[in-house]
Amino acid sequence: FTEGTEVVTPQAGEAHMLGTAMLIYGKLAAIRQGRFIEWVKTFLHSDDVILDFRDLLPFLLQWRSILSYIRLGRRENISALEASTFDIEWNGDE
Repeated sequence: FTEGTEVVTPQAGEAHMLGTAMLIYGKLAAIRQGRFIEWVKTFLHSDDVILDFRDLLPFLLQWRSILSYIRLGRRENISALEASTFDIEWNGDE
């Protein structure tokens, strides 16, 4: 993004995840696809990139955003996932 910015790459053989997204979206998809056991193994052996016990605030505050997407989704009769891009998505003149 700027000159001199170091690019961060994951270590080979280490699995990382967005744990909350895995719980909310990944679990349901795995169940639908008949891959729940594989999902559980992946979930248990991956490190959450947001959860850091030295700084819990980002992990805790993400739930505030998720709850706002759920509320918006209910109000607009759309999914929470659709609500997460509701303010930036344009679907033509309505």
